[in-house]
Amino acid sequence: MSEAIFPKPIRSSSFEKSISFPKQLFTLFNKMKGVKKNIMKIFYGGAIQGALDRSTRTHIHDALIAKLKAIGHSVFSEHLKGNSVEETAQLLSDSLGELPPVGIERTRYIRRAMIKAVESDIDVAIFEVSVPSLGTGIELAHAYFEEHYRFILILL
Repeated sequence: MSEAIFPKPIRSSSFEKSISFPKQLFTLFNKMKGVKKNIMKIFYGGAIQGALDRSTRTHIHDALIAKLKAIGHSVFSEHLKGNSVEETAQLLSDSLGELPPVGIERTRYIRRAMIKAVESDIDVAIFEVSVPSLGTGIELAHAYFEEHYRFILILL
């Protein structure tokens, strides 16, 4: 099992006031045990359907992903930056390839692809869980039982 790291919770309201990401996260990235490379593959997960208006959360996801990329890491799942269903679908298509038509098959395809990504050669999994999400919980559970992760970070 991977080691889950639960840092001091980062509440959305305090994050929105100061977009400067907490230094403790970067310290964790730089001091990870067993990592012999600076660039890490990161899976970033969070709810995409829990908020009625996606734009209420996307600026937080966008800021977190931008900070991770700015320090040189590779982020697999950037679809949480989408402000609309269409933009989210395009971002998913950019990372997963062509998506099936809208409907249950698309939903299943995306869920399987996200689980496959979580179980791939990702170094770190980060989950932003301030909005309840069954899908994010499933991804987190799959990440937790993977042996190869250096750590899993959960942001509240």
